[in-house]
Amino acid sequence: MKNRIGMCFFLIMCLVGLFWLFKGETHIADASLPYPMIRMYNPPQKPSLPEPGNRNVKGDRLRSGETLAGLLDRHGIPPADSQAIAQALASKLSPKKLKIGAFITLFIDKATNRLLELKISNTVDQAVRIIRNDQDRWEAQELDLHLFTSLARGTGVIQDSFWNAARKEDVPPEIILDLADLFGWQVDFTSGLREGDSFDMFYTNRTYKDLGMAPGQISAARFTSNGRTFWSVSFEMPDGKVEYYDKDGNSMKRAFLKSPLQYRYISSYFSKSRYHPVLKIYRPHLGIDFAAPSGTPVSALGDGVVVYAGWRGGYGNYVQIKHGDSYETCYGHLKGYGKNVKKGIQVKQGQIIGYVGSTGLSTGPHLDFRVKYRGTFINPLTVKSEPAAPIPAEVKDQFFTHFQQWTERFQLPIEGETYVVGEFSEV
Repeated sequence: MKNRIGMCFFLIMCLVGLFWLFKGETHIADASLPYPMIRMYNPPQKPSLPEPGNRNVKGDRLRSGETLAGLLDRHGIPPADSQAIAQALASKLSPKKLKIGAFITLFIDKATNRLLELKISNTVDQAVRIIRNDQDRWEAQELDLHLFTSLARGTGVIQDSFWNAARKEDVPPEIILDLADLFGWQVDFTSGLREGDSFDMFYTNRTYKDLGMAPGQISAARFTSNGRTFWSVSFEMPDGKVEYYDKDGNSMKRAFLKSPLQYRYISSYFSKSRYHPVLKIYRPHLGIDFAAPSGTPVSALGDGVVVYAGWRGGYGNYVQIKHGDSYETCYGHLKGYGKNVKKGIQVKQGQIIGYVGSTGLSTGPHLDFRVKYRGTFINPLTVKSEPAAPIPAEVKDQFFTHFQQWTERFQLPIEGETYVVGEFSEV
């Protein structure tokens, strides 16, 4: 009797279990359930491309002087595929802009030895995937490597130099140069800093999949020099463009940059009588020399028109830009010219117009930089530049609310701050 009761109980429980099992399947198909729960019960989908086990994966780096076609040729890829790959790549990234050391990953079918896919990691934040589709054609996809943006803080007191003080606080070099440019018209970073001057800034870092972190931009900063404190806060305009303003809503942007290049050290100043190191004579030096590594980008000081671009005797490769009716800027000893820089073109402030070199009468890499005012050379360090328009009236209240929020954030304790601005994206 006990065995029969036990058997009946077992059968009943089996029937209940089957009932709930079928009932559960009905609910799993119900579109009202949360998507993650449905995904949890769905069988995995087979990938459209062969499984990794059916592919050989090779990694290589682009060598100095090598083209993508040359790299592919080293791996036995047929010229027809190389040409088609370059054409597909051009829709996302010019093959001419591939960097030395760019990492190339090739996925080759083990059975047919045909290239199925390649991934080009060009920079920390730029990668392109190129695949062979079902029609045997190559397609390029720009990969979104960005995971999230974090907000970092850098603060310090200057002992010997701003650069050393900021690097001591692990501020990225690019951010240091950006801050020097931002306050370049308020603070003399070349010779005006004193021991005890201080800085405090918030800036973004962008974290990328596989390739680490890259600096973003300054969000807000204050710099104290010679007893005066200067403020700058970024503000997104209605059109999406980001501008910088001080505590009174005045633009930090000027008609001219403070300097035509970021890496800078003045090796020779404006002089009516300077000993020329090549000619071995005394003569006027109506400009300033910026010593910098060969190849350092040189930027247009302001918006203008190129009135000369070519060889000019002792100046070597030379560019001259006219800015409105009064000013002209001159850039000498260039190694080469920026893209499409030639006489007659319009250039924008900050646009690369050349690269530091040592052409002409020069003893080493540097930029000979000169400024003309109404046809007469003047000392570039004395150029006065008017600020751009202040914060527009229609967003003035929003800006001052935004600025107040930043001033409150600067009052927070400095140690242990971590901020996340964005969210993790699906990669």
